[in-house]
Amino acid sequence: MDDVMKKYVELINLEKSHIFKSPPIIFLCGGEVDIKKTTNHSIRNMFLVAQHMVQYRQTGIAAAPMPERVSAWAVYDVFATADGKKIFVGVVSDKQWILFCNAFELESLLQDVELQTNAQRVTCRDAFIPIIQEMFQKLELSEASAICERVGLPFAPILRPDQLFDDPHVNHPGATVEVTLSNGVRTQVPALPFEYDGARPDLYRDLPKIGEHNNDVARELGYSDEALKRLRPFAKPDA
Repeated sequence: MDDVMKKYVELINLEKSHIFKSPPIIFLCGGEVDIKKTTNHSIRNMFLVAQHMVQYRQTGIAAAPMPERVSAWAVYDVFATADGKKIFVGVVSDKQWILFCNAFELESLLQDVELQTNAQRVTCRDAFIPIIQEMFQKLELSEASAICERVGLPFAPILRPDQLFDDPHVNHPGATVEVTLSNGVRTQVPALPFEYDGARPDLYRDLPKIGEHNNDVARELGYSDEALKRLRPFAKPDA
Protein backbone atom coordinates (compact mmCIF):
# COMPACT_ATOMS: atom_id res chain seq x y z
CA MET A 1 0.00 0.00 0.00
CA ASP A 2 1.45 3.37 -0.99
CA ASP A 3 1.80 6.37 1.34
CA VAL A 4 -1.22 8.17 -0.12
CA MET A 5 -3.49 5.17 0.46
CA LYS A 6 -2.14 4.71 3.99
CA LYS A 7 -2.96 8.35 4.72
CA TYR A 8 -6.61 7.92 3.75
CA VAL A 9 -6.99 4.55 5.48
CA GLU A 10 -5.65 6.02 8.72
CA LEU A 11 -8.35 8.71 8.57
CA ILE A 12 -11.09 6.08 8.90
CA ASN A 13 -12.79 6.53 12.25
CA LEU A 14 -14.52 3.38 13.46
CA GLU A 15 -16.19 5.21 16.35
CA LYS A 16 -18.17 7.31 13.86
CA SER A 17 -19.02 4.38 11.62
CA HIS A 18 -22.34 2.59 11.92
CA ILE A 19 -23.62 -0.71 10.62
CA PHE A 20 -27.37 -1.23 10.80
CA LYS A 21 -27.98 -4.91 11.41
CA SER A 22 -31.27 -6.80 11.35
CA PRO A 23 -32.23 -10.37 10.38
CA PRO A 24 -31.44 -12.11 8.12
CA ILE A 25 -28.09 -10.28 7.93
CA ILE A 26 -25.48 -12.13 10.04
CA PHE A 27 -21.93 -10.95 10.65
CA LEU A 28 -19.34 -13.57 11.59
CA CYS A 29 -15.94 -12.46 12.87
CA GLY A 30 -13.14 -14.62 14.21
CA GLY A 31 -11.72 -11.84 16.35
CA GLU A 32 -11.02 -8.15 16.29
CA VAL A 33 -10.75 -6.72 12.77
CA ASP A 34 -8.88 -3.45 12.47
CA ILE A 35 -9.66 -1.95 9.06
CA LYS A 36 -6.96 0.68 9.61
CA LYS A 37 -4.24 -1.98 9.64
CA THR A 38 -1.99 -1.78 6.62
CA THR A 39 0.07 -4.92 7.24
CA ASN A 40 -0.50 -8.01 5.09
CA HIS A 41 -0.77 -10.08 8.25
CA SER A 42 -4.26 -8.87 9.15
CA ILE A 43 -6.89 -11.37 10.21
CA ARG A 44 -8.66 -11.04 6.87
CA ASN A 45 -5.68 -12.22 4.85
CA MET A 46 -4.86 -14.96 7.33
CA PHE A 47 -8.42 -16.26 7.07
CA LEU A 48 -7.94 -16.78 3.33
CA VAL A 49 -4.95 -19.05 3.88
CA ALA A 50 -6.11 -20.75 7.09
CA GLN A 51 -6.61 -24.12 5.39
CA HIS A 52 -3.04 -24.05 4.10
CA MET A 53 -1.71 -23.26 7.57
CA VAL A 54 -3.62 -26.23 9.00
CA GLN A 55 -2.45 -28.43 6.12
CA TYR A 56 1.17 -27.66 7.01
CA ARG A 57 0.63 -28.45 10.70
CA GLN A 58 -1.09 -31.73 9.86
CA THR A 59 1.16 -33.00 7.06
CA GLY A 60 4.40 -31.10 7.51
CA ILE A 61 4.24 -30.20 3.82
CA ALA A 62 4.02 -26.55 2.86
CA ALA A 63 1.41 -25.60 0.24
CA ALA A 64 2.91 -24.95 -3.16
CA PRO A 65 2.28 -21.63 -4.94
CA MET A 66 -0.98 -21.58 -6.90
CA PRO A 67 0.55 -22.07 -10.38
CA GLU A 68 2.50 -25.12 -9.18
CA ARG A 69 -0.30 -26.98 -7.40
CA VAL A 70 -2.04 -30.10 -8.60
CA SER A 71 -5.61 -29.08 -9.38
CA ALA A 72 -8.28 -30.37 -7.01
CA TRP A 73 -10.81 -30.42 -9.85
CA ALA A 74 -10.80 -32.21 -13.17
CA VAL A 75 -11.89 -29.23 -15.25
CA TYR A 76 -11.35 -25.72 -13.95
CA ASP A 77 -9.84 -24.03 -16.96
CA VAL A 78 -10.02 -21.30 -19.57
CA PHE A 79 -10.62 -22.49 -23.14
CA ALA A 80 -10.24 -20.68 -26.47
CA THR A 81 -13.30 -20.63 -28.74
CA ALA A 82 -13.69 -20.59 -32.52
CA ASP A 83 -14.25 -16.84 -32.68
CA GLY A 84 -10.99 -16.00 -30.93
CA LYS A 85 -12.60 -15.47 -27.53
CA LYS A 86 -12.19 -17.35 -24.25
CA ILE A 87 -14.49 -19.04 -21.75
CA PHE A 88 -13.89 -20.37 -18.24
CA VAL A 89 -15.61 -23.67 -17.43
CA GLY A 90 -15.66 -25.59 -14.15
CA VAL A 91 -16.56 -29.28 -13.82
CA VAL A 92 -15.92 -30.14 -10.17
CA SER A 93 -18.18 -33.08 -9.39
CA ASP A 94 -19.16 -36.44 -10.89
CA LYS A 95 -22.67 -35.14 -11.58
CA GLN A 96 -21.31 -32.13 -13.45
CA TRP A 97 -19.00 -34.40 -15.43
CA ILE A 98 -21.99 -36.38 -16.70
CA LEU A 99 -23.85 -33.16 -17.58
CA PHE A 100 -20.78 -31.76 -19.30
CA CYS A 101 -20.05 -34.84 -21.41
CA ASN A 102 -23.69 -35.25 -22.45
CA ALA A 103 -24.12 -31.56 -23.26
CA PHE A 104 -21.01 -31.37 -25.43
CA GLU A 105 -21.37 -34.88 -26.90
CA LEU A 106 -18.18 -36.24 -25.36
CA GLU A 107 -19.42 -39.83 -25.17
CA SER A 108 -15.93 -41.34 -25.28
CA LEU A 109 -14.88 -39.42 -22.19
CA LEU A 110 -18.10 -40.26 -20.40
CA GLN A 111 -17.64 -43.99 -20.98
CA ASP A 112 -13.91 -44.06 -20.18
CA VAL A 113 -13.49 -46.30 -17.11
CA GLU A 114 -10.46 -44.29 -16.00
CA LEU A 115 -12.48 -41.06 -15.82
CA GLN A 116 -15.42 -42.09 -13.64
CA THR A 117 -14.49 -40.11 -10.51
CA ASN A 118 -13.08 -36.66 -9.96
CA ALA A 119 -9.96 -38.16 -8.35
CA GLN A 120 -9.35 -40.29 -11.44
CA ARG A 121 -9.90 -37.35 -13.78
CA VAL A 122 -7.49 -35.12 -11.85
CA THR A 123 -4.68 -37.61 -12.41
CA CYS A 124 -5.56 -37.95 -16.12
CA ARG A 125 -5.93 -34.28 -17.04
CA ASP A 126 -3.09 -34.45 -19.56
CA ALA A 127 -5.02 -37.11 -21.46
CA PHE A 128 -8.46 -35.49 -21.81
CA ILE A 129 -7.95 -31.71 -21.46
CA PRO A 130 -6.57 -31.48 -25.04
CA ILE A 131 -9.77 -33.20 -26.26
CA ILE A 132 -11.88 -30.59 -24.47
CA GLN A 133 -9.70 -27.78 -25.81
CA GLU A 134 -10.20 -29.05 -29.36
CA MET A 135 -13.95 -29.30 -28.81
CA PHE A 136 -14.26 -25.68 -27.61
CA GLN A 137 -12.16 -24.46 -30.54
CA LYS A 138 -14.98 -25.62 -32.82
CA LEU A 139 -17.62 -23.58 -30.97
CA GLU A 140 -18.15 -19.85 -30.80
CA LEU A 141 -18.31 -18.24 -27.38
CA SER A 142 -22.07 -17.68 -27.61
CA GLU A 143 -22.66 -21.35 -28.44
CA ALA A 144 -20.48 -22.64 -25.60
CA SER A 145 -22.06 -20.21 -23.13
CA ALA A 146 -25.58 -21.19 -24.16
CA ILE A 147 -24.87 -24.89 -23.63
CA CYS A 148 -23.32 -24.31 -20.19
CA GLU A 149 -26.22 -22.06 -19.22
CA ARG A 150 -28.79 -24.60 -20.36
CA VAL A 151 -27.42 -27.49 -18.28
CA GLY A 152 -26.34 -25.40 -15.29
CA LEU A 153 -22.55 -25.73 -15.52
CA PRO A 154 -20.29 -23.10 -13.92
CA PHE A 155 -18.90 -20.87 -16.68
CA ALA A 156 -17.90 -17.31 -17.44
CA PRO A 157 -16.85 -15.55 -20.65
CA ILE A 158 -13.42 -13.94 -20.29
CA LEU A 159 -14.02 -10.27 -21.04
CA ARG A 160 -12.06 -7.03 -21.00
CA PRO A 161 -13.35 -4.30 -18.66
CA ASP A 162 -14.67 -2.28 -21.62
CA GLN A 163 -16.72 -5.29 -22.76
CA LEU A 164 -18.52 -5.63 -19.42
CA PHE A 165 -20.95 -2.82 -20.31
CA ASP A 166 -22.72 -5.29 -22.60
CA ASP A 167 -22.63 -8.23 -20.17
CA PRO A 168 -26.11 -9.52 -19.17
CA HIS A 169 -25.14 -9.72 -15.50
CA VAL A 170 -23.99 -6.11 -15.47
CA ASN A 171 -27.19 -5.02 -17.22
CA HIS A 172 -29.41 -6.89 -14.77
CA PRO A 173 -31.79 -4.42 -13.04
CA GLY A 174 -30.10 -2.95 -9.97
CA ALA A 175 -26.63 -4.24 -10.81
CA THR A 176 -25.35 -0.77 -11.73
CA VAL A 177 -25.93 2.87 -10.85
CA GLU A 178 -25.58 5.85 -13.18
CA VAL A 179 -23.06 8.57 -12.36
CA THR A 180 -21.76 11.70 -14.06
CA LEU A 181 -18.03 11.77 -14.80
CA SER A 182 -15.89 14.90 -14.65
CA ASN A 183 -16.10 15.23 -18.45
CA GLY A 184 -19.91 15.30 -18.28
CA VAL A 185 -20.41 11.77 -19.59
CA ARG A 186 -23.17 9.75 -17.90
CA THR A 187 -22.17 6.12 -17.38
CA GLN A 188 -23.14 2.99 -15.52
CA VAL A 189 -20.84 1.63 -12.78
CA PRO A 190 -21.33 -1.56 -10.72
CA ALA A 191 -23.31 -1.16 -7.52
CA LEU A 192 -22.29 -2.79 -4.26
CA PRO A 193 -22.52 -6.57 -4.80
CA PHE A 194 -25.16 -7.48 -2.23
CA GLU A 195 -28.90 -7.28 -1.69
CA TYR A 196 -30.90 -6.29 1.38
CA ASP A 197 -34.51 -7.45 1.55
CA GLY A 198 -34.24 -8.24 -2.16
CA ALA A 199 -32.98 -4.78 -3.20
CA ARG A 200 -29.53 -3.61 -4.31
CA PRO A 201 -28.12 -0.38 -2.84
CA ASP A 202 -29.08 2.60 -4.98
CA LEU A 203 -27.04 5.71 -5.75
CA TYR A 204 -26.67 7.90 -2.65
CA ARG A 205 -25.67 10.98 -4.63
CA ASP A 206 -23.86 11.73 -7.86
CA LEU A 207 -20.11 12.32 -8.08
CA PRO A 208 -19.42 15.90 -6.93
CA LYS A 209 -17.81 18.44 -9.18
CA ILE A 210 -14.52 19.98 -8.07
CA GLY A 211 -15.30 22.32 -5.18
CA GLU A 212 -19.05 21.65 -5.37
CA HIS A 213 -19.44 21.13 -1.63
CA ASN A 214 -16.69 23.44 -0.36
CA ASN A 215 -19.07 25.69 1.55
CA ASP A 216 -21.04 22.77 3.01
CA VAL A 217 -17.87 21.15 4.32
CA ALA A 218 -16.51 24.47 5.61
CA ARG A 219 -19.72 25.17 7.52
CA GLU A 220 -19.62 21.68 9.04
CA LEU A 221 -16.11 22.56 10.22
CA GLY A 222 -17.48 25.68 11.92
CA TYR A 223 -16.66 28.41 9.41
CA SER A 224 -19.21 31.22 9.20
CA ASP A 225 -20.22 32.90 5.95
CA GLU A 226 -18.29 35.97 7.05
CA ALA A 227 -15.15 33.94 7.67
CA LEU A 228 -15.48 32.25 4.27
CA LYS A 229 -15.86 35.64 2.59
CA ARG A 230 -12.66 36.85 4.23
CA LEU A 231 -10.83 33.71 3.11
CA ARG A 232 -12.15 33.93 -0.44
CA PRO A 233 -13.20 37.52 -1.13
CA PHE A 234 -13.69 36.99 -4.86
CA ALA A 235 -15.59 33.69 -4.69
CA LYS A 236 -19.27 33.40 -5.47
CA PRO A 237 -21.57 32.85 -2.44
CA ASP A 238 -22.25 29.22 -3.28
CA ALA A 239 -18.82 28.36 -4.71
